[in-house]
Amino acid sequence: MLRLKSSAAETVMIGDNLGVDIKAGIAAGTHTLLVFSGKDTPESLAKSSIQPEYVYTDLAALLQEFTAQEIQNR
Repeated sequence: MLRLKSSAAETVMIGDNLGVDIKAGIAAGTHTLLVFSGKDTPESLAKSSIQPEYVYTDLAALLQEFTAQEIQNR
């Protein structure tokens, strides 16, 4: 965030591990986004006390939604 001169409110931590990536994002005060392309699964998310703000099956699904929103905003 320092290098990009962005605030925590402007930053999203994207990760595939609740206990490492998402936990770090929460600790840093950023938005959090979990993708199920690594360690965690929908089942492990349901059992976890660590909850991200956003969840996607994979980066392709995230990119597809982001692209669709960009097109709508034009």
